[in-house]
Amino acid sequence: MKVYNIGETVLVKKYNITGSVVEKLSARKYLIERIDLTFIVDVEELEIVNKNTKYENIKVTQLYDFLDNVYEIDLHGYSKSEAINEVKYIVENAQIHQFPIIKITHGKGKGVLRMSIHDLLKEYKELEMIKAYEFAQDNKGGYGVTIVYIK
Repeated sequence: MKVYNIGETVLVKKYNITGSVVEKLSARKYLIERIDLTFIVDVEELEIVNKNTKYENIKVTQLYDFLDNVYEIDLHGYSKSEAINEVKYIVENAQIHQFPIIKITHGKGKGVLRMSIHDLLKEYKELEMIKAYEFAQDNKGGYGVTIVYIK
């Protein structure tokens, strides 16, 4: 059985989220902290997250922390109904899975997916299920990508 050290970054496989080991509670249970939440997790649900040192010297203009909780989905190749069902599932479960931001890549094309997704997001905004949604910045996909902010 794997033993995790305090401070290590781990993946909680069941929820597909990362966090830090705060305390070993028993032989099988660990206390994991993520942002301002803590979880008691069975050792079988944990996996160590290795930092990739291969790209340490690359400079980027915008830094992304691997603990940032942005859910990204690419809907290229989805039918309209498949895409809508997928977006519904993700938005409706975003709070449970602690995703404050969802990045939806629907492509530019004819706009069929984009319009359908925006119609759904408009309903969710009216129902106060989301804070807002907008197109990504031009260098991040422009109108081929929608960013959703979860309440």
